[in-house]
Amino acid sequence: MKPQSILREPARGYRNFLIALLILRICSYFMLSDSIVVVQAMKAGLRAGLSLVMLAAVLYHLREHNKQTFRMHQPVSVWMYVVYLIFGMASLLWTSSFDVSLLQLLMDIEGFAFSFLYIYLLTIYRQRHPGGYFDLHKLLAPAILFIGLGFLIGLFLDPDRFYRLTHGGAVSRLGGFIINPNELGMLLVIGIACLLPLLVKNGRLRVSVILSLLLLIQLLLLTGSRSAFIGLLAVVLVYGLTNGGRLQRTLIFLGGIALIPLAGWSFFVKQDQLTEIYTLTGRLPFWRDLLTYNFPREAWFGYGYMRIDYADKFES
Repeated sequence: MKPQSILREPARGYRNFLIALLILRICSYFMLSDSIVVVQAMKAGLRAGLSLVMLAAVLYHLREHNKQTFRMHQPVSVWMYVVYLIFGMASLLWTSSFDVSLLQLLMDIEGFAFSFLYIYLLTIYRQRHPGGYFDLHKLLAPAILFIGLGFLIGLFLDPDRFYRLTHGGAVSRLGGFIINPNELGMLLVIGIACLLPLLVKNGRLRVSVILSLLLLIQLLLLTGSRSAFIGLLAVVLVYGLTNGGRLQRTLIFLGGIALIPLAGWSFFVKQDQLTEIYTLTGRLPFWRDLLTYNFPREAWFGYGYMRIDYADKFES
């Protein structure tokens, strides 16, 4: 066995470990049961368990290799999020629902801790195995592709669960009640963005990456998410202008142009909801009512962390 292969063996294991953590973390946001109690228990248990696993892994590697260094290159965003959480803690003093705000705050703190520990562990692996083997997009791409394959299989095994009927039952959207179709669409856009840098290797197009891109794009179209599709076009445009060679940029631009009529038919003509475009699918009236009626009531301190009304639901 070549020395390089020997060095790659532990790195492959660490990489698969990080990918598995991402897959489980994404699954922790899914509604995998019809029982609210079971769903909340699964979400809380899985997220807390993953954070503990991350903490144990970081402590283990720090004990085995205590010379690892960690330095934040963009600390402003981290400190801004910390300040955001501090304001959230302060809002518990006047929130309209203490239990709901506390639960949301604890979830966000746990998510922040998991993200910090994940990046910390990723930094340790990158220092130990340099050369781009642990680039973040190389971990996100297979994790999101795995999730996409799961939804693809689910479409055939249990379409009633994996599809959500909207517009009076005339439109089916991928995601069902497992996850909001718009959130699933945005997740798929992230996966597509992570696959784009892997499209060409050693001057040759990678067929496996092309097939993966086509799969994720098709799944994105099935979500019926207009915002996700706009995000996809933005990703394609920015990446095409700033990265890759001539062949890669040409293929990306041609693919983006080909998607426009396809998505126009799928999202607007087929759904027969052209009027929704002018209200951003109801978002503009919602925000207008929110700013007109609810904002003046609690203009200074608001309704508490993750709250927009005295009640649990704001009627617009």
